[in-house]
Amino acid sequence: MWIEELVATEDGDRASELMALVEAEAVPANGPMRQAMAAAVAACVAQGLVRAAGAGRIELLYLAFQLAGGVVRHPEAGIVRREVINCLPAVAEIAECGSRPERMQCIDFLSMFGRLDEYCYGRAAYLLTMIGVTGRDEADAVAIELDDLSGSVDFPTDR
Repeated sequence: MWIEELVATEDGDRASELMALVEAEAVPANGPMRQAMAAAVAACVAQGLVRAAGAGRIELLYLAFQLAGGVVRHPEAGIVRREVINCLPAVAEIAECGSRPERMQCIDFLSMFGRLDEYCYGRAAYLLTMIGVTGRDEADAVAIELDDLSGSVDFPTDR
């Protein structure tokens, strides 16, 4: 219910309120990820990103980033991992066509997404490189994230 409203809202303050409610249930700041809830939220985020706009979309991108971070910290969260991976097509589309703040949030998501496994690393590195050609600010952020990403994974990479 909160995700549905978050998808539809254009009001930044309301989007922040809704985000806090969702975070508290799925990925609480000072507690462990609640895997069953996080999987459901990730599935909703993957679908919501396709039709969200404005304030709701940037919050959903941030939520996708947090969920990916939860999976990196809890590799046993298989169902959450699958749902986070389902977010990738929408994130890739937003990275290509979204506003500058949305692209910057996509960079954060992709940086975390690339830490999941070798496949995700390859997809993230490719998409980050594509985002890097859109503008100077993005190029600087991408360079930092790619460097950090390549130094933080414990599987073989070709970078």
